[in-house]
Amino acid sequence: MLIEVIAQSVADAVAAEAGGADRLELVRALDQDGLTPPPELVRAVCRAVRIPVSVMIRPRNAFTLAADEREQIAAEARAAAAAGASGLVFGYLDEAGGLDVDVLKTVRAAAGPPVGLTFHRAFDRLADPHAALPLLAAHGIQRVLTSGGAPTAIEGQAALQALVPLAIHWGLTIMAGGGLTPENVAGLAAATGVSEVHFGAGVHDPPTPMAPVSRQRVAAARQALRLSGADPPEE
Repeated sequence: MLIEVIAQSVADAVAAEAGGADRLELVRALDQDGLTPPPELVRAVCRAVRIPVSVMIRPRNAFTLAADEREQIAAEARAAAAAGASGLVFGYLDEAGGLDVDVLKTVRAAAGPPVGLTFHRAFDRLADPHAALPLLAAHGIQRVLTSGGAPTAIEGQAALQALVPLAIHWGLTIMAGGGLTPENVAGLAAATGVSEVHFGAGVHDPPTPMAPVSRQRVAAARQALRLSGADPPEE
């Protein structure tokens, strides 16, 4: 079971790795659902940890993009990749509630082939999420972060369970996120069959968006998954 943890600082990144995280999602302004961090923070975090660092590409708190923001998105994607990001996290909808395919093309071209791409919880706002899966795969997306269309992944368990085999069919990975904690993640994993889970405030101390990542809370999530059998013990 892969554990991804949101980080907003070098200290968050180091704590998450020490607690057993496998990958970071680096953002700023988590109280605005996560915005693009500056390149200097990306470089500092990539130097401080050994695990992969995916970087949010989102200049403002919105799921649609204005025409004059497209070059900004491309520039932010290029800057994050140049600063050492192993992946980029983004996602935009068109005015009809479908995928903004032009943004998919823009980010893929700006990032370059070695950089992995995650489509974030804009997926949960799509008019037809299932129909979007082949389009996402065709444009180089590797995984989808989703709560199953519900306010939290726990509430969206049935939808997540249905999404997992559909995503596998198209060569995509479903990463469950939204309201996950060390206390509920094992049940979520067992109920849905997801292979990746995503933590934000649930591994902070206190559990609020702008609080620091807790090494102990990340370790507790890892331990819960191991005890449940969802995460095999280390050799």
